[in-house]
Amino acid sequence: MLEFEFTVTFSVPGLDWDEEKISNQIFGSGLDDAIVLLGIRDVIGLDITRSAPTAEGAISSAISDIRDAFPKAILAEIKPDLVSIAEIAKLVGQSRQNLRKLQGFPPPTLTGAKPYWHLFEVVRWYESQGKTPIPNTTVETSRAAWAQNLQLEQKRLEQLL
Repeated sequence: MLEFEFTVTFSVPGLDWDEEKISNQIFGSGLDDAIVLLGIRDVIGLDITRSAPTAEGAISSAISDIRDAFPKAILAEIKPDLVSIAEIAKLVGQSRQNLRKLQGFPPPTLTGAKPYWHLFEVVRWYESQGKTPIPNTTVETSRAAWAQNLQLEQKRLEQLL
């Protein structure tokens, strides 16, 4: 078994916004490996550290547990996926400025005042440069999160068309 760290965010419309009740429901549904993140009404975030054979398995079991606690929960996002240059720099132990100077650094996925990259893409590029490998659980989790988020976006697009 490997240990995977990730965050899942759900929208739970019409939720009785009682933080203690929400926390009790979460912990009573098998999510005793989660830190509850409440800030935006009707949105529940969970930082999870879960043991499983694969990242997909860890993420899927967490999603199932939250849906057991909140049947109307709608999965909104899984992290780590989109990351800033500061988050990448922290992960690889380099400065943001040094990363930007590296030859062939992948272009951002989202541009703007604060650009974002898919972590899995950057990690694979970084390792291909012969740099210190990133922990395999981080690589697997970022790939699984990107794949799940891509499926979520596809479903959202189909609903709009």
